Amino acid sequence: MAVASKHVFGGLVLAQAVVAAGRSVTPDRSINSLHAYFLRAGDPSIPLTIVVERIRDGRSFSHRKVEVLQGDRCIAEMLCSFAVSGPGVSHQVEMPAVPGADDLVDDAVTLGDLDDPRLSVTRMGPFEFRSAETHSRIARERGEKTDRSRMWLRAKGSAPDDALLQTALLVYASDMTVLDPTTRPHALALSAGDLWPTSLDHAVWFHQPVQVDSWFLLDLDSPWAGDGRGLARGRVFTADGVLAAEIAQEGLLRAGS
Repeated sequence: MAVASKHVFGGLVLAQAVVAAGRSVTPDRSINSLHAYFLRAGDPSIPLTIVVERIRDGRSFSHRKVEVLQGDRCIAEMLCSFAVSGPGVSHQVEMPAVPGADDLVDDAVTLGDLDDPRLSVTRMGPFEFRSAETHSRIARERGEKTDRSRMWLRAKGSAPDDALLQTALLVYASDMTVLDPTTRPHALALSAGDLWPTSLDHAVWFHQPVQVDSWFLLDLDSPWAGDGRGLARGRVFTADGVLAAEIAQEGLLRAGS
């Protein structure tokens, strides 16, 4: 499945890589981090071959290297770590104060009057979106500038009761909007085609499980952009305020057309 017609969606590639790697470790270990590079655009007409290399299995951690191939071309590679749960100190930052998802309007409704194919992910993708502040496309029209995007997400329909598949779906979602704040300091919007983003790399740190068919909050910001690239960071909170994961991605930002 591809979100766009010309390329395989990067989040789909990483989600499948996570499932393949996760099935190579023992059930007592869950993924605690991944670091990936997108090397080439994927062709949706060519099957993906996923190769998992067992780097190490220790008492507490397992490390895997994953290559995603189309023919003899590697389109993405990922290193990931799986850990056994254990006791230790515990703390987290607080979830930002935002309206709850039930108090907000679905982005598909908010953007309903805008006829633009770039908004198809919001309207037709596998996740529901509800912006917890002004949507970037609307902020652009108003000339509003910020370095942050906050939105609630939830998978459409029910998701499998399988921790690995739930994690893979979270990885999928983490690549859908993470670069959104890179243009907002300039009152621009990726959804308006001001810039065309290409994901260069992607990292996720997993802290707690997420039930992706329940609402979860993405709190995204962009501390830097320059040299045709932009860096974005994100925190994933469950509806009850648990910090479940953190995301980072650098993207290539090309002038739109």
